[in-house]
Amino acid sequence: MNVPVSVLSSYIFFKIRFRPLKNSQKPFNIFIQKKGVTMQKSFCFILGLTSACDKQCVLCCNNYDEIYKNVALDFDRLGPKLRDMRTFCTSELFKNRFDSVYVMLTGGEAFLYKQVDQEGKTRNLFDIIEAVQAEIPSVRIVIKTGGFFAHHQKTAQLWDRISRAYAYPEVEFRLGFNLYQKQGQGAEERLIDMTQRMFAHQKTAILDTIYDKNNLQRTAEMLEKGFQQLGFYLEKNTLVSLIQKNPEEHKRINMTNKMHKIFLDIGPAYAPNLASAVYDYFEEAPNSCPTIDMYPNYLYYDAAFNLIHCNDSYIDASFPPIRLPVNTVLEEWLLMKERFERLQQFLLTTQKQFKTRKERCFFCTKYVMKQD
Repeated sequence: MNVPVSVLSSYIFFKIRFRPLKNSQKPFNIFIQKKGVTMQKSFCFILGLTSACDKQCVLCCNNYDEIYKNVALDFDRLGPKLRDMRTFCTSELFKNRFDSVYVMLTGGEAFLYKQVDQEGKTRNLFDIIEAVQAEIPSVRIVIKTGGFFAHHQKTAQLWDRISRAYAYPEVEFRLGFNLYQKQGQGAEERLIDMTQRMFAHQKTAILDTIYDKNNLQRTAEMLEKGFQQLGFYLEKNTLVSLIQKNPEEHKRINMTNKMHKIFLDIGPAYAPNLASAVYDYFEEAPNSCPTIDMYPNYLYYDAAFNLIHCNDSYIDASFPPIRLPVNTVLEEWLLMKERFERLQQFLLTTQKQFKTRKERCFFCTKYVMKQD
């Protein structure tokens, strides 16, 4: 199950130094980090702004489930929801458990969010950020994007406007990059342009990448080629060899040079149907799950402010969101807290075993998301 890495992630560190390429003047370090479990005290609200996206990934639930098509967050409902979030974040219950708050903005493609409010004004991602900043004190905003091309002028102008108005760490960008997007067309150009944009804004580029048995080699080679052009001088097949040691494992690979850092979160994809799952890595032995162990430290909303569980396409295409009557953020948090406590107790009591991570995700999500 997926959770925002910026909010809750801890790792066991393994430092490996690689020789730079011949004639290189910029040696760098690579760190491989295996996921562990350590309690963090950050809380995250995740807002799915829109189902609109131009990437056409075959893995995305937007391609399989009608409930996610042509949906955009109602901007007029956002203000009251944010004020309720602020009430929750300033409560004693929150202060006793958490010491910081994030809001993650995602999609679809967050940069394609567009909605006309009751006054007839067209709202976009900048308006969402402005509203969040105005209502929730000391909030940090994370924007997840699949990126865009340099010639997409309107989107590039929106990025520049956000970047100028909100410095890091007020606003942090994360790039989802893989060869499913647009069937890999223009992938190298988009990787380089978006990474340079992240470097200019926050000195650090954070990339989420997935692969399968069919495209692991091509994905790693594309990343290596792009990173080399960005001044990270990897020897040929460095990433391929690192990933192929255990391709079923999700890793964070950290790379640094004198100027910048790259955090590469990379792991196997899970397809939302059997037809496209033929190249999946099913063999991963499930270990401890941070979402189960550490919840409830986030609430994930779709564009209609219904509660969903995670952003895993395999999961979201299978289970509808939780639609509640009028309720407060506190009531939503208590509901999800109770459901996860029940799940934890069930797994402890039954000692239920799972052959794969995918099997566990499906079972646990069904358990948590079932309608009472």
